[in-house]
Amino acid sequence: MDILPIILFLLGVGFLFLGWRWQNPPNEDTLTALKGLAYLKKELIRVQDQVHDHEGKLLKFEGIDVQNLESRDITSKEKEIIEKEKETKKLETNSEEMEFRERKARQP
Repeated sequence: MDILPIILFLLGVGFLFLGWRWQNPPNEDTLTALKGLAYLKKELIRVQDQVHDHEGKLLKFEGIDVQNLESRDITSKEKEIIEKEKETKKLETNSEEMEFRERKARQP
């Protein structure tokens, strides 16, 4: 058996497929979707580059004042916790005062 008929058959099928595709141009929805995907890919690459740049800056910055930043973070968190505790205490005292006033108002 010769290989030439197989090659000619495959070429014929390929040309039939190409002719079929040329007769049916891709619809606009597909093109719009592909353009959107291309734009999304560009944006992802741009964001990745920005992340790498910021990561490099962060590593440089961490080498400078890691301990000072940690102590600042701890003190700011402690201040936030203290303020929240004060607010909850104020709310509790206000609710207790309101309950006391309501009891007084009920008594003749």
